[in-house]
Amino acid sequence: MTDTGKFAIDRERARDVVTAPFTAKQVEWLWHYQFHSRMHPFTCGNRSRGTHPGIGGDYGILIPTVRGWVCMFCDYTQDWAHAFMAEPP
Repeated sequence: MTDTGKFAIDRERARDVVTAPFTAKQVEWLWHYQFHSRMHPFTCGNRSRGTHPGIGGDYGILIPTVRGWVCMFCDYTQDWAHAFMAEPP
């Protein structure tokens, strides 16, 4: 088990993923994990370019949408999340 503060995560469970499109309810839970847990957030693969300000606790933090994760500062996207992030803890 990995302790992320409020949530204990089984490493085996962390290997399971969900892919976009996400449901509206999944987006709510992804937002929760992204911004309200002690887990390292998903971040943009281009964040080292110096054009991604530190917003939301890190540089180039991704925003969950029904279409997948998006970067606010470039065209980077990500279409997956750990399955446990898309459901209530």
